[in-house]
Amino acid sequence: MKSETVALTAVSPGTIRVLTRHVWGKAGQGPKVYLQSALHADEMPGAIALWHLMDLLDRAEAEGRITGEVVVVPLANPIGLTQWLQGKPQGRQDLESMRNFNRGYPDLAALAGDALAGRLTGDADRNCAPDPRRLCRGAGRRDPADRGGRVAHPADAGLA
Repeated sequence: MKSETVALTAVSPGTIRVLTRHVWGKAGQGPKVYLQSALHADEMPGAIALWHLMDLLDRAEAEGRITGEVVVVPLANPIGLTQWLQGKPQGRQDLESMRNFNRGYPDLAALAGDALAGRLTGDADRNCAPDPRRLCRGAGRRDPADRGGRVAHPADAGLA
């Protein structure tokens, strides 16, 4: 397993925010599975389950049983984890904008439509060939609540 950090937009100069992901297996060697939890940072059961799963993934990797890539982000909302008020976690909404962390997705429809204009045909296999990473390039938000959705994309299967 290797652990990686993804830098997030900082709220103020001199500060840093990161998202930590853990990766087992090798990219491109088989299907990619992406698992995350705690997008609402006050919801810990999924995070606890993923922490236990990580031990099992360590064993599976040591035994050579991982035939693709598994990416685990047990705490998908480090911003929400820092938001406490009167001794209670407030990790459901960004306290600056009041935007729900689970509702702030970029609208990729216009971007994908522009990228596909004139390229679609009657051949379904050919239409599915474009690399979705290229279609979504540049679609990420640049605000403090952008928690790194680009980490998950693309995956063959995912669970959040």
